[in-house]
Amino acid sequence: MAPRGEPGPTPDSPRARAPGDARGGTIDPASRAPATGDGTEASKLWYEKLWEEHQRNTDATVKFFEEEHKKNVQKFEAAIEDIKKTAEEAVDGLQSQFEGRKSLKKLREERVSARP
Repeated sequence: MAPRGEPGPTPDSPRARAPGDARGGTIDPASRAPATGDGTEASKLWYEKLWEEHQRNTDATVKFFEEEHKKNVQKFEAAIEDIKKTAEEAVDGLQSQFEGRKSLKKLREERVSARP
């Protein structure tokens, strides 16, 4: 595998040649004209454009995953806060029953309902 930022095989590399191709080259898909094994400028430009498109697609995919990860972390943090609040209310509810006072949950509800 080529390192990031390095293009892969070229039209004149042995792996890119079509089997039985006596000319030593391949058909350039961009122009549908034969590209000789001497590495013509047109085929180099085509592969450079293909590589740049691949890099843009890779960057867009990475950005998408980073954004989704960020959203998931925010959801997870919100769920943890909800669990903390629920646990606090449960513990305080038990304590308030033992002590004969209003629980924090009931006090919060009264405060919210008292607002205009």
